[in-house]
Amino acid sequence: MITIHIIYDAKGEFFGFRSCGHAGYSKRGKDIVCAAVSAMSLNLINSTLELTSQSLIYELSEKDGLLRMKYEEPVLDDAKLLFNAFLIGLQETEKEYGSEYIKIVYVKKLSDHNYKIIDHQEV
Repeated sequence: MITIHIIYDAKGEFFGFRSCGHAGYSKRGKDIVCAAVSAMSLNLINSTLELTSQSLIYELSEKDGLLRMKYEEPVLDDAKLLFNAFLIGLQETEKEYGSEYIKIVYVKKLSDHNYKIIDHQEV
């Protein structure tokens, strides 16, 4: 399963995500759920870098199926728009294929080392 942590700051503003794992929907190279999540994630990063002046940091490990991305503050409005499009795509993929293949977890950062899992409505 791919688990995607959508990370918000203490004020409820999105500032990053962490995606890890492999969907297991089909065998490697034929897994459309993995391909969809990878395409949406990389498109978010590339679109943000190409279309906005937003600074970000990312880390990718194909072997582990790990991708981390964090915006540097402040998060600009155009970057927020791209993120919201990314999140809608993830949510629709989770609805279509099921949480046994992709699970979105919403997390609020309370302090440097203190995080809390929240309901998406709490943001």
